[in-house]
Amino acid sequence: MYSFLGEGAVYFTMIRHPVDLFRSAWDYFNYGKFYNLTLQQFAEGIDTSRGKLEIQINHHFLLHDFGIPEQDINDLKFIDTKIREIDDNFDLILIQERFEESMILLKDLLCWDNADLLHLKLNHAPNTKSKLTEEGRKTLSAFLEADIRVYDYFYKKFQQKVQAFGENMLNVETMKLKEDIKNAKDVCGVKEVKYVYPDSTLVRDVYK
Repeated sequence: MYSFLGEGAVYFTMIRHPVDLFRSAWDYFNYGKFYNLTLQQFAEGIDTSRGKLEIQINHHFLLHDFGIPEQDINDLKFIDTKIREIDDNFDLILIQERFEESMILLKDLLCWDNADLLHLKLNHAPNTKSKLTEEGRKTLSAFLEADIRVYDYFYKKFQQKVQAFGENMLNVETMKLKEDIKNAKDVCGVKEVKYVYPDSTLVRDVYK
């Protein structure tokens, strides 16, 4: 990537909490039908399901996106080395759960203005997430330990950047961005559309 973009390029990416990322994939690919389990049931039977899951899908989605192979997931020393490597290579790691704040920090990094951040939500999944108890979240967090390790590290770094920027100033900037996005939506007359999940047979075809 460096050889293509050249010197002076800014590198950034966005990460999401691993449990929410896993739940999103569970719903999107309809893994509940694939395994004949609810997500909560899967979490409750994680010890017996783990081998099956590892055979069927790469469940560490966050680390997979950073190019870390599944066979190295349990090597925490290796993971810590990769965290330092990611930290060295990226100028900013954004947090999806704090999207608006992330956009403001990105704007500051790239010397943009709000016009560069305007976006309209045209298509999104309905709010029908699989139910998961707090205990279930804890179990999945332990199951996704390596991903959690990466997320926690960069969440703390993100918070440090928020404090360096100034929380009060960030709140003002965030509210202004939301206002600009609303105005753009009103001007464009954009309407949200119904989202249709892909057929679960696609998952069966891929993982036969």
